[in-house]
Amino acid sequence: MSLLLLPLALSSDYHFHFLNSFMFFLFVYFHPSIQPRFPEFHLNHLALSEVKLTNQSGDLLLSSQFNVAVEATNKNTVLWFKYRDFNITTWTYGVKDKDTLLGYGVAQGFKQGQKNVTLVWSTISMQSEVSDATTAKDIVDKMKEGELTVAVEVASSVLVMAGDWTVLKAPVDFQCKGAKAGAAKSGSNPRCQINSFRMLLGKLHLIKD
Repeated sequence: MSLLLLPLALSSDYHFHFLNSFMFFLFVYFHPSIQPRFPEFHLNHLALSEVKLTNQSGDLLLSSQFNVAVEATNKNTVLWFKYRDFNITTWTYGVKDKDTLLGYGVAQGFKQGQKNVTLVWSTISMQSEVSDATTAKDIVDKMKEGELTVAVEVASSVLVMAGDWTVLKAPVDFQCKGAKAGAAKSGSNPRCQINSFRMLLGKLHLIKD
């Protein structure tokens, strides 16, 4: 009796995720031909639409705006994904400018069917105070020349679906590093690195690269 009551003593959220993970394990175990695959992400497009440096009452302000598109690929033949909104953050990438935040943006969540490629678009913008005038000017100059190297971070969550059955809910965040504004083209950038989603499913041995 105590074994049956043990899950009920845990939080409802833990109970929900535990049962879903266990059901998903059974589903994959009894259907080995499914061969579940991770989603893949590439930075498809990164274009600067506005950048300026202004002095306002002695404060140096950096204003920037980007158009960003992330390419999401689902290679599964049975499983499909339902994503919540993508929260996107853009930073400079490199030794000198690595800690400079360029802006935030949100892309609407979406449903992605099997064997599908979807482009997720967002506008990234921000006005922030900059303490180092030399670094700020260097960033602006590189932006205008299309030579600024950036990192794009995305945080969301995903429902892994099979038909109408929700088999797993998991956080998903990934980073796309080393792209140059204005130079991003489909397939020309390294595949984005998935963090929490890969770690969770890898520990459960539920999904393969």
